[in-house]
Amino acid sequence: MKSPVLALGLLVAAVAAFGCKKKEEAAAAPEPVAPVNTSAGNAAADAITKASEANDYDAVVANILQGQAAGGAQTEAQRAASEAAMRKLLEQMDKNEKAREAYQNLSRMRNGR
Repeated sequence: MKSPVLALGLLVAAVAAFGCKKKEEAAAAPEPVAPVNTSAGNAAADAITKASEANDYDAVVANILQGQAAGGAQTEAQRAASEAAMRKLLEQMDKNEKAREAYQNLSRMRNGR
């Protein structure tokens, strides 16, 4: 009677050992990261900056949303240009009705309202 219990115990131990090893291997394997196209990211950042400097608020909003719609793979330059343009819109809201409208539209679109 002891041999079937012993065999069952060894089988359970072997399955547990192999199962843990596979989990460790799966956890250790890094997930592939999508490459970020820096030239396209820099072009998008330039477009945001130029539109912001020209006070073309509709283009600022469109370029920021276009960069966000491309997925999470934004370059640091895109994020920085987006943040700077949004700060400029926020600063000019009190003085310029078009800036206020653009900022409100951008906020609504980003928040899904």
